[in-house]
Amino acid sequence: MINIRVRLADFSTYTRQRKLSSATDSDVEIARVGWELFEQNGYVGKALRLIESEWSSLKSVQPGKRGAVSNRSVCDR
Repeated sequence: MINIRVRLADFSTYTRQRKLSSATDSDVEIARVGWELFEQNGYVGKALRLIESEWSSLKSVQPGKRGAVSNRSVCDR
């Protein structure tokens, strides 16, 4: 499951999600789906206060291996 949360300049907040057909360990796939959700819902070009992503039900990979991802928001840095 890929979720995005967007808060617009007027403080209205929207959450959109998409369930993947199978588990993944691909950061490229996660980013692609997140961008599609962002783009399809008309947020491109709008003034934003927040954009956040979350994901779950990922394929297990060994830490440190190529393709390893964590369940952290982009904004948690």
